[in-house]
Amino acid sequence: MVLCSAIPRYGAILGGEQVKIAFAINGTRGDVQPAVVLAAALTERGHEVSVGVPPNLVEFARGCGLEATALGPDTRTHMKMVTEARAEAGRNPLRKMRAVAQLRDLGYSELITDLDDIVAGADAIVTGFTTEQMTLAYAERAGIPLISLHHAPVRRNTVHGPLPSLHWGGTRTVLAQWWLFDRLFGLMTRRRDALLRERLGCAPALRSPAAQLVAAPGIEIQAYDPLFAVRNDPVWDADAARRPRP
Repeated sequence: MVLCSAIPRYGAILGGEQVKIAFAINGTRGDVQPAVVLAAALTERGHEVSVGVPPNLVEFARGCGLEATALGPDTRTHMKMVTEARAEAGRNPLRKMRAVAQLRDLGYSELITDLDDIVAGADAIVTGFTTEQMTLAYAERAGIPLISLHHAPVRRNTVHGPLPSLHWGGTRTVLAQWWLFDRLFGLMTRRRDALLRERLGCAPALRSPAAQLVAAPGIEIQAYDPLFAVRNDPVWDADAARRPRP
């Protein structure tokens, strides 16, 4: 399995040896389902797998034969609060900014508290897009690879930007979108990430979130239909050469 190929570099030789792989997945069923399929396949191969998913999806994961525990808040409640905040903000830009600030850290304390137990003793951590930054700190502390599981292309490229509704402009505009998105995300999460890293004994982050992940040991599994794959893109390919994206 391609996921296991990332682990031998860090001391877990898989020539019959079992390893422990921790899954830390936040989001809706669309985020969790690919991870559950992968976790079940690894369990069948004899590996020790710990799975953390939102409370409302624990039974779904257990129904697939996994020993799942709750990670973070109920995502149905979270989605409801986001919808209500957006409706209240309307088209007022100041209200929108306040809503983003209020929702930014919603459920964060629960996530990092639950992560302590889920990733303990793991040889690798598998995570989704929304929890990459926090799980990266745990992976760094343990000296293990971080395996990203993406359900859509969520890395910079020259064709599709992070704001798909903005179709105007060319390559430079798309790359500018990615640059701006990365910087804004870094500014919004800088304080909480610094506190988490300090608590875990990790060095302070000196690069943007995207730059940290490109340099992080591990791979990024593209778990979606090949129809949506980014192909022959110089920016995507250059980053993938540093952190493989099978």
